[in-house]
Amino acid sequence: MKYFPIVLYLILICCICSISTKNCEANPSSHRFNCYPERNITQEACVARGCCWTDSLNISNINQSIQLAAPLCYYPSDFPSYKVTTSEPTAFGQRILLTLSPSTQTNDAIPNLRVDIYYETKERLRIKIYDPDHQRYEVPLNVPNVIQRVDNTDYAIDVKSEPFSLRITRNITGAVL
Repeated sequence: MKYFPIVLYLILICCICSISTKNCEANPSSHRFNCYPERNITQEACVARGCCWTDSLNISNINQSIQLAAPLCYYPSDFPSYKVTTSEPTAFGQRILLTLSPSTQTNDAIPNLRVDIYYETKERLRIKIYDPDHQRYEVPLNVPNVIQRVDNTDYAIDVKSEPFSLRITRNITGAVL
């Protein structure tokens, strides 16, 4: 009985490791996002950030001609991310407000984001993602000032709420842009 707390602790650690491994394994190499873009990456630094580590580069062959290297350190499938809090149509297209999960791992994360989707022409849209709470420098670009959305477009936009993602497809072919 005196070793019971130690055995229970070891079982708990194994369960946590097993859950963590499943979250990492559930993320195929083609869907991995680099969790450690800085130089001099180590397994210890990656894991300390709450990310997944693989010992080798997984190469995926796409269309038999292009090869992409999956990152060594990548976000697990259940890593805290942005989710849609509101989505509403506007005169220019659509406005989406995003909120970051409170359990985020970084101190300098932006808690709220705004996504403005401008339906500019039948063939063109513009997406602007920014911090609505703090003004930042924006590169001065000559972009059309769209105040009225185009209703008949050659593209469709699919918004996934949690975790937030956008998928733009061509209406005629269904090709993901």
